[in-house]
Amino acid sequence: VFTEKPFYNEAVHLMKGYKPIVEQLVEPLQPLKIDTSNKFNTLSLLGAQLQIPVRGAQRSGILFCYATRDSLDEDWHVDRLEFKSNSQPNRYLFYDRSLRRVPLPSDIELAEYTKKLAAGQSLDVKKLSEPSKAPVVPLQAATK
Repeated sequence: VFTEKPFYNEAVHLMKGYKPIVEQLVEPLQPLKIDTSNKFNTLSLLGAQLQIPVRGAQRSGILFCYATRDSLDEDWHVDRLEFKSNSQPNRYLFYDRSLRRVPLPSDIELAEYTKKLAAGQSLDVKKLSEPSKAPVVPLQAATK
């Protein structure tokens, strides 16, 4: 059930791209069968958490995956990934989706503006060159 979900493939892909895990386990890294009787492994309509056993050429460990989606129509997203080597007592966080930078609308507008400038397209300079409609008050009068 879990291996058919897109968050499973994303989690394994992110793990294989994380150099400290690859160096510790030694390639090739292979996910093993998920223990469906493990109570940690849960799947609901909007959330999932699972332990993915992984084996490398020299060592093995467990990948802890936490994933959610906003609605049934939305895609799954891996929220957090933790790794625990079988030779170590603790697991550590190596991926946190909340720390990823998501572009703001103003960032997108700036990128589009920059593209237009680079393309040499004329910009609406009229707005920039129009005189201000606000009254101009001499500095001396403003300070009195």
